Amino acid sequence: MKISVFASTPDLSLDLGAEYGYADNLNNALANSLKEGSSFTTTWASAGIATSSPGTIHLYLKGSYDAVDYVAFHDLSVYGWTAQAGLISSVRESWLLKISSSIGMRSYGDSDRDSIIYDFLFSLEHNTFSKLKPEITYRYSKNDAEESVFGYSSNKISISGEFQIAQKGYLTLDYSVEFRENTFYETSVISTPVIRGRRSSNTFGANQIAVKEDATVQTISLLWDQSIYKGLYGLAGYSHFWGTSKLGDYTGQMISGGIGYKF
Repeated sequence: MKISVFASTPDLSLDLGAEYGYADNLNNALANSLKEGSSFTTTWASAGIATSSPGTIHLYLKGSYDAVDYVAFHDLSVYGWTAQAGLISSVRESWLLKISSSIGMRSYGDSDRDSIIYDFLFSLEHNTFSKLKPEITYRYSKNDAEESVFGYSSNKISISGEFQIAQKGYLTLDYSVEFRENTFYETSVISTPVIRGRRSSNTFGANQIAVKEDATVQTISLLWDQSIYKGLYGLAGYSHFWGTSKLGDYTGQMISGGIGYKF
């Protein structure tokens, strides 16, 4: 198979958008009465370049900026930059192989939380059906925060299906299981031995501790993506997660909606 590295006229892209939502368990509380939630706004901008020659491996480069502002808990608000490189290639007749790698910087205005993010993704998408695209994905992520209790590593496997439900309208159903390190915020000393680390924190109130522990998190999510006019599109999403750890079980959900424009 021939690999074309920008041998033909490349495709250029630009994507801008904003989103508003609410998350109900930002502190990964083990009891519903202790959950801390907040509304949030997200803004993003990205630019990319990709090859467009038919019958070749498609390569792309992408740079992006995004910012998330939590109205009630500004310690969690973050902005960052990411550089990504990847390829998309046909595998036999009905499968697409996607591989990408990225590195980024995240800034919280707090040197303990500021970090470098590393990410690797591998996925296979089946494209035989005209209105359904099933996909299986593996993603490895690492957050190398200055204070280790706020960093994490993650291995995530997801299965999704994208359904065309209207003209230029798509609904994606996704189920994932993630093996990761999570940060929990507690108001009292935890008797269970903690392997990963702990430190004091005032993010959700005085006299709390932040604890890092291994967790398994399962998530079900729905995302609706609708083209509105030319490059203008709308987004709406909902997700529910439930996690298990040595500290106990916990659940949470998030809902969001937004609008974007692709040039």
